Amino acid sequence: MSNNRVNGTFDLNSSTRIAGGHTQTSYDHGWGGQLTIMGDAREESWEQQGVIRDVRLSAGGGGGGGGGGGGASQRFGLRDVHENRSIGVVSTAAELTFSTIENLGIAMGYGHHWLFRDDNSSADDSSFIAGAHYDLPTDTRLRASASRKIRVPSIRQLYDGNGGDPNLRFETSYNYEAGIMQQLPGRTQIGVTGFLNDVENFIERDNDGFFRNFAKYEFQGVEIIGESRFIDDLLLRTSYTYLHSRDRSDSEGRDELQYRPKHKLAFETDYQFGYGFSGYLNVMHVADEYYYSRNLPLQKARLEAYTLLNMKLNYSFFNDQAAIYVGADNILDEDYQESYALPQAGRFVYTGARLSF
Repeated sequence: MSNNRVNGTFDLNSSTRIAGGHTQTSYDHGWGGQLTIMGDAREESWEQQGVIRDVRLSAGGGGGGGGGGGGASQRFGLRDVHENRSIGVVSTAAELTFSTIENLGIAMGYGHHWLFRDDNSSADDSSFIAGAHYDLPTDTRLRASASRKIRVPSIRQLYDGNGGDPNLRFETSYNYEAGIMQQLPGRTQIGVTGFLNDVENFIERDNDGFFRNFAKYEFQGVEIIGESRFIDDLLLRTSYTYLHSRDRSDSEGRDELQYRPKHKLAFETDYQFGYGFSGYLNVMHVADEYYYSRNLPLQKARLEAYTLLNMKLNYSFFNDQAAIYVGADNILDEDYQESYALPQAGRFVYTGARLSF
């Protein structure tokens, strides 16, 4: 920060506190399902203080003689920052599931969400879900759903002194899914699900580091899942997800969105050794993840594909009321990035204990 010719450097300290409560109650009705009612309220408070060097100062100096000339470079002064803000978020929802026809299950739900700011302004929006599944005699389940979901901007996204926007709107998405799940011999099943998500006012940092609402994003793809328990105490699960994303607003010439991997392949297994010992292993491969330059015209590049291996050993006792465990993430010490120029942690070994009462 000592160089006053560099714009945007900062020294900021911030803290966030979130406090709230959640309640949910369900009633088993006579239609083969439940009525569930939920309420949720929380307060988010945020404080930030420090300095930012972004105040343009009058250019000093002058041109030289002898026909050389020379302009003075732009200088920037410090701006004090002291912000103390709070917001309140209230949500309520109800969901009804029922099965009045054999092998057919239906779910319907509605929710409403409010944002209250400390300047006495407020905003609200609604969400809904409708879905159904049908079980065929061939141990096959068909399912489909449609929903509208909203995401309220967080207090940091609204007021962060180095990128917040107090004018952010609710993020809304329309989500559609359809899939099939088939039971196979040997306690094995396989499922395929196709999905389409249309998102408006997606909240994300732009190329300059500021949070803003992007007009319209689209995500579509397919997920394939296989799971087997053909051996007692052994779980095997594998999944593959193909994701195609694009910016339908076409405001910046991006044909697909950055940091959304197109291919993700995962395998995991869990084995109960007996006498309270169990082991878990996970392998995940991620490929075809893109990013864009900060400056226009945008230039597109691809992050390196990577594979992660994770493992955890667990010992439970006192009827699973207590446990000790040890694990390791990124065992192969893979060098990888999920965002450009932000390398992720290497091999990470941990241990801990759990007590339930």
